Amino acid sequence: MFLMTLGHGIGNTIIQEQFQHSGETVSRQFGIVLKKMIMLAFDEIRPLEEYNEVPDYIRSNHKYWPYLKDCIGAIDGTHVRVSLQVDEQNPYIGRKRFPTQNIMVVCGFDMLFTFVWQGWEGTAHDTRIFLEVIRNTELKFPRPRDVDNVDKYYLVDSGYPNMMGYLALFMGERYHLQEFRSSGQPKSSRETFNYVHSSLRSVIEHCFGVWKARWRILQHMPNYNFDKQVAIDTASLALHNFMREAIAFVEFESCDENQDYVPEPEDEE
Repeated sequence: MFLMTLGHGIGNTIIQEQFQHSGETVSRQFGIVLKKMIMLAFDEIRPLEEYNEVPDYIRSNHKYWPYLKDCIGAIDGTHVRVSLQVDEQNPYIGRKRFPTQNIMVVCGFDMLFTFVWQGWEGTAHDTRIFLEVIRNTELKFPRPRDVDNVDKYYLVDSGYPNMMGYLALFMGERYHLQEFRSSGQPKSSRETFNYVHSSLRSVIEHCFGVWKARWRILQHMPNYNFDKQVAIDTASLALHNFMREAIAFVEFESCDENQDYVPEPEDEE
């Protein structure tokens, strides 16, 4: 019942018909499983204990190796629908033109989420969320650190500051891969850097694409209280990691085989 609800974004009534249980039973069991999924998230959404080894994704690609051998992952924000009362919606309506929460996510090059922070209004800027994350030690954000006198770092986009441990792009130059596809190869050293940076950082776009395409409830969030909606997002993130590690899933395989492949959620605007 739980997986069907998250995977297909369907409501209580259809679940009642499918499994021949009362609405009360469906709702109660959903809540029980959701709590267990939050417990799973503590085990599944976590950083590597060590960063001594260069990720295979980098080592096996001459475009990245050895230039980006000390990169440990990518950081970005993504928006997910929320269902709110009309008088609560304004802070959550940003560029998407419908209510969303802005979620800060860290992922590795194995397409596993290693840190998430949810619940921010859709109008909150990525920089604001990021700076709060690195200030708040209680969040246990996996900070890049010195390993054998070598500074590790994350890749970030223009929404984040370029600072020690967080490598951003050159502003004012072409950056997105589609720009290079439409306008030709890089024409300067800065454009070359941006091209490689964008190519490697695209792993997080793959993560977002697979995650949102698999769990349709993210595009059709029911009118639960806000905390429950955040918990559902957390559960789907944990299940993403579990499936990546334990289950063959065609969307993961497509991303592994084609670096340019990013699945699109069918109903996302």
